[in-house]
Amino acid sequence: MAKESQERENHEPAQFTHAGRVRRSTDTSHLLPKLVRIQAALSDIAEDAENAHFHNRYASLPATLAHIKPALNAENIYVAQTSGVEDGWIVVATQFIDAPTGEFVEASFCCPAPPADPQKAAAVVTYGRRYTPAMLLAIASGENDDDAESVVASMREDAVFDNIVAQIPKALRGLIKEVGWNTPKLRTQAMQFYSDGVLDVDALEARVSAALDKKLADAEGGA
Repeated sequence: MAKESQERENHEPAQFTHAGRVRRSTDTSHLLPKLVRIQAALSDIAEDAENAHFHNRYASLPATLAHIKPALNAENIYVAQTSGVEDGWIVVATQFIDAPTGEFVEASFCCPAPPADPQKAAAVVTYGRRYTPAMLLAIASGENDDDAESVVASMREDAVFDNIVAQIPKALRGLIKEVGWNTPKLRTQAMQFYSDGVLDVDALEARVSAALDKKLADAEGGA
């Protein structure tokens, strides 16, 4: 009966304790000594991949799992990884589960879900699957900027551009359409007049008007 009660306690969500992005079962007396031995034995993960955007090296997901799983499995520790979307956030979690007792520790990684972009979402999930086990074991897995940094940077740029577009008056949007600026062109032009979250609408309108005048003049000259 006492054993059954302990098993329920280990698996009961209400018993989890939280510390930042890490949680654990109430009892970890069997698991933690094993993780201490593993942590002491493991070296940092070798960097085997390169970020084409930042030209820095990092440890890929296959290299990360190949580095840590044998040591964990040798101690009867199962590695589980999950991902999903909660309230617009991608959540990736890694659990180290002690097979004999069910005790576990878990680390999770959260990032805003990129809208309608499965490729970016997959990059975030891959990053989380590499980041969380390395975080649990406190071992390094590459330089600070890696394959997901370009995704995060792109998401920040998209958020800024969405804010810019929201500040453009309807009449000015009509002029922009008449000039024929596509999204990359508008982004490049508008960023010059955007500072501290505020768009200088008058300056952007002057630039659009100048572009429209030039377009009309070119059209007349070619007639």
